[in-house]
Amino acid sequence: MTSTQARHTRRAVLQSVVDAGARCASSDLEMWFRGDDEPDADWQTRRTAAQRVCIGCPVRAACEELALRSGDGEADVDELVRAGLTGPELAAVRVDQAVRLAVAVDRDRDTEGRLLEDLSVELQTQAGRSPDTDQRRHEQHLRLRALSASIRRIRTARRARTGWGTTGLRAGIADDMTQDDDARGPERDETDQYNRVVPLRRPVRSASAA
Repeated sequence: MTSTQARHTRRAVLQSVVDAGARCASSDLEMWFRGDDEPDADWQTRRTAAQRVCIGCPVRAACEELALRSGDGEADVDELVRAGLTGPELAAVRVDQAVRLAVAVDRDRDTEGRLLEDLSVELQTQAGRSPDTDQRRHEQHLRLRALSASIRRIRTARRARTGWGTTGLRAGIADDMTQDDDARGPERDETDQYNRVVPLRRPVRSASAA
C-alpha cells in the first residue's frame, strides 16, 4: 500500500492491513516506546534500531496514516516510533496535513458509528435524569431499555463483521456475556456504567392504593 492509497483508505481497512503484515507484530512492543527515565543515549540507540525495522516494513504507509489519524506523537516529546517516525516528526506531519486528516477522520466515523455515539450520549443523558413521578420514571425505564437494546444490536453487528464471535472461543465468550446479561433480569442494564442503578420494574401498588 502506498502513501496515496493509505490516505484514501478507511481506518478499519488500514488497521487490518497493519495487523496482517506489520514487521513489528512478532517483536516486543516496548522496543517502540521510550522507557521511564531512560537515558537519552540508550533511547537513541533503541529508537534507531526500531526505525530500521519500520523502514523495511511493507505496511509502513498504512501504519503512518493510522498514527496520524490517532494523533500519536507530540512536538516536544521524543518517546515513541511509529512507521519509522519519531513523536515530533509525526506531530509536524500532522500539522502540515491537518485539513486532510480532519476530513479522513470524519469519514472514518461512518453513519453507523455516529448513530452509536448519539445513542450512547442519549443513554448517558437519560440515566442522569431524576423523574419526579412514577409514570415518568416508568417512561424513563422503557427508554433506557430501548436505547440499551439498540446499542447492543449495533455493537453485536460491528463485532460480527470484524470476526468477533466467529471462533469457538469468541462465540463462547459472547454467549457467556449474553447469559450473564439475561440472568440479571430487567432490574439492571447498561446504565450501571454511569454509576446509576435504575430499577426497571413497575412500581408495586400498595393495598391502600388498589
